[in-house]
Amino acid sequence: MDRKKLAKKPNIIAVASIKGGVGKSTSSIMFSAILNKTNKVLLIDLDPQNAVTSYFITQDHPRMELINIYNSYSLMKKDKTFKDIVINVSKNLDFIPSYLELAKFSKEGNQFKELMLRNAVYNYLEDYDYVIIDTPPSLSAELDNALVIADKVVIPVPLERWAVENLPLLINQIKELENNFIGKETKIIHIFASKVEIGRVASTEIMALLKEKYLNKFIGEVHKSEALKRVIDYAVEPKENENYYREYLKILEKI
Repeated sequence: MDRKKLAKKPNIIAVASIKGGVGKSTSSIMFSAILNKTNKVLLIDLDPQNAVTSYFITQDHPRMELINIYNSYSLMKKDKTFKDIVINVSKNLDFIPSYLELAKFSKEGNQFKELMLRNAVYNYLEDYDYVIIDTPPSLSAELDNALVIADKVVIPVPLERWAVENLPLLINQIKELENNFIGKETKIIHIFASKVEIGRVASTEIMALLKEKYLNKFIGEVHKSEALKRVIDYAVEPKENENYYREYLKILEKI
């Protein structure tokens, strides 16, 4: 498909971490849930663990049996087109699912593979106000594809020392891609504390460390929440009157 000049460009946000269990997929779901109230949103699952896909495509969903054919992997490989893959979830939310086979992508020797997502979705971007991309918890070709196309990278960081110490690995990867593929565009990086537990002395100390090191990138916090866990576990709609919803809303206001 020929590249056209877009009439408008959406805000493209990659939600990224090189460690699993930090609330990355949960954040992608929450961002999409909040933003699609008033905006047209495209949510892309680029994580082979497909937690976001499991939230939207439950066992009784009509597309469940076709996920192994119609997914983000087959889209980037050009086996299927954007229109083949995209699923309309609600009036303002479209979704591109993932599948376990996506794990093969990093091992394949495709030329300029970091650009394959951008090439596959570019001509459809003007249909959306926001694009949210969930990424795998590793330095991988799937992550690189998300980082190349994104304007902003949002990083959830649990209040553990290893999480703060690993941040430079991801930030350096972003800078390397800027130099190799993106030219003069600089990604805006946002960081927020995830799964915050009240009363933990260690958490307070690490929060202070996180703010000290990344003050100009720090945009807020989301507390550990059983109510939020139930939303994800049971694939139900987030509730606007819950604290977790208000915390994510505050974060989005700063992105």
